[in-house]
Parts: sequence; C-alpha cells; structure tokens
Amino acid sequence: MAKKKETKEKKPAQEVNKEKKASEAKKSPEKKTVPDQKKVPEKKETKPSPTGPDEVRQRKQSENKQENSSKPAPVAREKSPPAQTKWSPRQERKQKQAKAAKQREQKRERRQERIKEKKVKKVPPAVNHFWVTYLRPWCRRHYILVTSSIALVFLLFALFLAKDTMDKQQQQPRFRHPTVTDKVTFHVNINNETSGDLVLGLYGKDCPLTVENFVKLSTHEVGYGYKGTKIHTVFPGHMLIGGDVVFNNGTGGRSAITENFEEENLKLRHLSPGTLGMVGLKNNNDSSRSSQFYITFGEATGFDGIAVVFGRILEGLEFLKKIGKVEVVGKSMRPNKLIVIEDAIHEKA
Repeated sequence: MAKKKETKEKKPAQEVNKEKKASEAKKSPEKKTVPDQKKVPEKKETKPSPTGPDEVRQRKQSENKQENSSKPAPVAREKSPPAQTKWSPRQERKQKQAKAAKQREQKRERRQERIKEKKVKKVPPAVNHFWVTYLRPWCRRHYILVTSSIALVFLLFALFLAKDTMDKQQQQPRFRHPTVTDKVTFHVNINNETSGDLVLGLYGKDCPLTVENFVKLSTHEVGYGYKGTKIHTVFPGHMLIGGDVVFNNGTGGRSAITENFEEENLKLRHLSPGTLGMVGLKNNNDSSRSSQFYITFGEATGFDGIAVVFGRILEGLEFLKKIGKVEVVGKSMRPNKLIVIEDAIHEKA
C-alpha cells in the first residue's frame, strides 16, 4: 500500500506543467492559450560574390562607410586665446577707417533701398516699343550724326544765352550818371541840308559854376551866347568843339560870369558817348576859352582829370553820329560843311 501512494504522489513533470497552465487559464479566461510552436530558423539569402567592376566598387564603398562609422569622432581642441598685442596709433587709425567704410556702405545700402521703394513712373508700352524697335537701332547705326547734332544744339543754345547776356549788358549802363538839374536844347543845322536837336543834361549839383556859365551863354542873358555860333572843329571818331562867342573860329571865348573861379570837380570821367565838357574854364586874364565846350563821340578817358565834365546828351545821339561823319580839311580839322547852332533853349529838369 505504501508503494501505491508513492506512485500516486509522484507525477511526471509534463503533467505538472499542464496542470499549472490549466489553472492559470481558469483564473484569466480572457487570455487564449496558444499552443507552443517551434521556432523555424529563417533562411538567410546568400548573395553571389561580386564579379563585375561596378559591384567591386560598391562593395569597397560600403566597407569604407562601415569603417568610418565605427571610428570614434575627433575631439575638438580648445583654441588658445590670441596673444595680446601692444596698442599702436596705426591700429587705431585702421579701425577708424574700417568703421567709416562700414558706415558708408550702410548709408549706400539705405539709399538704394529708398530709391527702390520710390514709385517709378513706368514708360508707356507704345513709347518703349518705338524706342526698342526703331529709334535705338537707328541711333546705333548713325551714332556720328546723332552726336554731332546734339553738339550743334548745345552750341546754338550757348550762343543764344551769350547774345541775351550781351544785350542786357548793353541795355544796362555800366556806371551811374550824376543827377541832371538843367536841360539845354541846341537846334543844329548842317549846311542848310539837315537839322536836328541835341538835348543836353547838366549836372548842377556837381559843377554849379560851370553849369551857371553854360546856361547864361545859352539864354543870352549877358547879351552874347551860343546862338549863331558854329562848330569850328571836328575830330572824326573822337569829339567836336564849339562855343567861340568872340571870333567863331576856336581862337577866342568869353565867360558869362564876372567872378574868378577855377576848374571844378575833375573826378567825373569820359566813359560814354555824348559826354559834355568845358575847355579851359578859367575866368582870368590868361584864359581865352572860357566859353568853348566839346562833345565826345565815344569814350575819351585821356581827358579824365584834365577837363571838367558837367553834362551829357540825353537825346540826339543819332544826329551826333551824322555830325561826326562830316569830312574835315587837313590837319586843322575844320569841317567842309557849315555846322551852326541856330537856337538854344533852357529848361529845368
């Protein structure tokens, strides 16, 4: 009997394992038991050994990649700090120049950005088409004609501006004349053929005594004067001389003022045609030309500081040119034609 119990108690190991699995399955009924299956080893595909050159090259490349991946990564070395250099003015100057260059570049970039931002008016397509297809090729073919025509236009424009400026300069006086206080009009006759008027403006504030003498001789206030006298001397292109109230040939003269006075205000200059001056105005025993006057046909700067300028022609410069064209005789400069002052009228300016 004892032997039978031992045989009952001792069970094989396989049965014990099955009972354990069955008890576990009862406890967890949701899980399904799957019978053990033996793992079948997978068959590895054997690649044929490379025979061609391309396959050999690919194999070498793959081996190199594997070797590179197996190698450890290189350790980065820490850079040593740069050695401190001594300060020098050259380095500072270079730094300033570099900084200034950088600032200029930034300004240039900002300027270009602003230009791009501005709205540019687009050229109409028709004009652009005409320029691209017709005008630009023609200009390239005839570039000599185009450049010469442009230069000609600029030259004509410059000449026009130069002429305009010259006309303005001629219209505007180069200097300022003194104020005119009196006017005397001479009615002159040339050989009973032509006649005209010369309106003379007198500077009473600058030359008071000379103007007073000339006005009295013009109005015959003292009983004699310029009425009926002739222009006795003509220097072509230079001046005419008249006013000899005594001999009427340029050898005499007489003042209308009894008081003695010397030449006054020699600062006024002979800078324009029609300048009126007095010849040797000195009322003394030595003076013989105290009534003679002259009128210039142009500039006569050689008489500056020598003779007294006391007036100018206001009207009648064209008639004065006619008198200047009269022919003269020899060195005496006497005109061939008789030039007479028929009348003289005075008025206040």
